Amino acid sequence: MKRRRKSRRLQNWLLPTADLYRYVILAGGGFIVLLLGIHMSFQHIYHSFFDIVGDAWDATAREIAGAPDGRWVTHTVGLVFMAIGGYGIFRGTRGFFRKLGTTAQTPINGKKGKNALVQGYLKRQQLARGPRIVAIGGGTGLSTLLRGLKQYSSNITAIVTVTDDGGSSGRLTQEMNIIPPGDLRNCLVALADAEKRMTDLFQYRFSQGTGALSGHSVGNLLLAGFVEQAGGDFDEALQLASEVLAIRGRVIPSTTERVTLRALMEDGSTLDGETTIVDSDLKIQRIYLNPAQVRPH
Repeated sequence: MKRRRKSRRLQNWLLPTADLYRYVILAGGGFIVLLLGIHMSFQHIYHSFFDIVGDAWDATAREIAGAPDGRWVTHTVGLVFMAIGGYGIFRGTRGFFRKLGTTAQTPINGKKGKNALVQGYLKRQQLARGPRIVAIGGGTGLSTLLRGLKQYSSNITAIVTVTDDGGSSGRLTQEMNIIPPGDLRNCLVALADAEKRMTDLFQYRFSQGTGALSGHSVGNLLLAGFVEQAGGDFDEALQLASEVLAIRGRVIPSTTERVTLRALMEDGSTLDGETTIVDSDLKIQRIYLNPAQVRPH
């Protein structure tokens, strides 16, 4: 039983989550080496200084004691300083670990009573060492998948389709000549590690009766703004949005070129655009991209 406990302790120390303790030991060791270096470099200087201070203090101590030997005064003052310093170290250390050990009100990963701050740090470390995952798709399916995947890894790359031509995305595509931001926005929000208020803001859609903004999503408008701020560079715009939302992973458009879906229907007719194809009652014989030769990201 004792061997198992020792083995578990060793395994826990070797785990990547032990980084926090390694940093504490590294800082402590560095502090000791720093003091040693200061002592070796400046010992001649501060020896002279302390000799002068010591002689002055000895004279003062003798006057206070009213005797030729004032060492008991020195020892008394030294003990007072030691008590004050020790109490300060005790209070500071206890306050630090109490703050570090603040218990979360809600369980983290199903474990109650665990340290909230440490658990958050360890969770980020665990996710950073998670598997590398690439997810390809679009619509609501990909964003739903990403919400689950981000609980297991932050090494996620989402490659998103850019053929949405309806609603807010379609309007921005026509007005600003950019690729549709809608599916990209959904994936960014799905991978977000930001405050819920921020993600809710990205997903907020203006209601009817708001003029030119009617039907637009705030996230789509922000992405369009980032594109303009980045001088038309959609990659940089996505990077800016990723930083705002603190996403776990990366979101990449499948292509940065303007592209639409084209479908050959059962009656031989051809329809362009996702919205038009979905609204048709005819069966699809073949579906492809227009233009056919599109450069990938």
